[in-house]
Amino acid sequence: MPMVHRRRYSSWSKQGAKSDIQVCLQQSMWALAASLSAQYQHMCDLLYVQTRHTLELLDVRQDGSESLEVQQIQAWLLITMFEFMRTNSQRGCVSAGRSFRLIQLARFYEIDLHGSDGPGSGGAQSPDAPAQTTWINMEEQRRTFWCAYILDCLISLRNDCPLTLSEQLRSIFTELIVWSTVCGRVMTHKQQSIVERIYNNPSQGFWDRHQWLDSVISQRTQIFLLHYPDAAEHEDPLLLFVNMMSKLSVLDLYRTMELAPWDTESRQLTGMTYKARSLTAAQEMGKLVKILGHLSCFMVHPFTAVVLAGWADFLSGSKDQDPVSEAGFQDILSALRELKSVNNLAADYLRVYE
Repeated sequence: MPMVHRRRYSSWSKQGAKSDIQVCLQQSMWALAASLSAQYQHMCDLLYVQTRHTLELLDVRQDGSESLEVQQIQAWLLITMFEFMRTNSQRGCVSAGRSFRLIQLARFYEIDLHGSDGPGSGGAQSPDAPAQTTWINMEEQRRTFWCAYILDCLISLRNDCPLTLSEQLRSIFTELIVWSTVCGRVMTHKQQSIVERIYNNPSQGFWDRHQWLDSVISQRTQIFLLHYPDAAEHEDPLLLFVNMMSKLSVLDLYRTMELAPWDTESRQLTGMTYKARSLTAAQEMGKLVKILGHLSCFMVHPFTAVVLAGWADFLSGSKDQDPVSEAGFQDILSALRELKSVNNLAADYLRVYE
């Protein structure tokens, strides 16, 4: 999560006297780091309980008159990540919701609309603060917002929940924002299509949405490959995760297309063409999962299990008849087994598919 200014954090973390909010941020970072360390696994749960307790006490003590501090929101986001990985997804969703509401109350989504004097710029900021300090404050708030936005999209992607934070889109971190948005739009298209199917009212709007999403995915894929031509062989964890999300968007869009009637010759042709694209994306996803096996489980993106589960859903309908799909499904199970020791999401999905 690239939202904490490293030099500033290093400076105040070495001081003896720290505010409760600074202690919460430091301990939440320790808890998450310990959960990804073979040596300090035994400490992570205690650090988590202490940090969450202190954050909840801060909520009780605050009367609403003081400005929300970015470090408090960052601590909640890190605790949310920990809960998805180490406790259970339901608790993680609740904490995520709290984080998103705090961001909305702090008005971080307006950071680039109002500038340094507007909402989200840090209410406690002195007007005489140096320009460098002001810029660091704004950048931390901006990055905190985008980290929360990505988390929101990833949670919605798997749970079919509506998004909480809206996007105003442009490093690989930007691509993660883009592909989280694309996958979120595909999910929204799927939900609308399900409603249309229930009321037996498939419309031209379905195919208009499909064509628009297809063009977005094609365009963003071209841009992604232009900037990262070696993405299919690269072992960078974040780049690998983004690449997997781009393939998942194709698979989910095809699965959504299966909900609509292919009642004309042109739609049948569109369906068969996109089926071929989805099979190609599934094969490419298989290659990415094999690269995933070269990484330490401590380095893999925490929500990789969500993408693997999406691919498993795509393969589940054909794995009994198709040996290639069965082999891909077994690769997914192997990857989830590798991750389950440090990620409860992987363990949960493994129980579903085994």
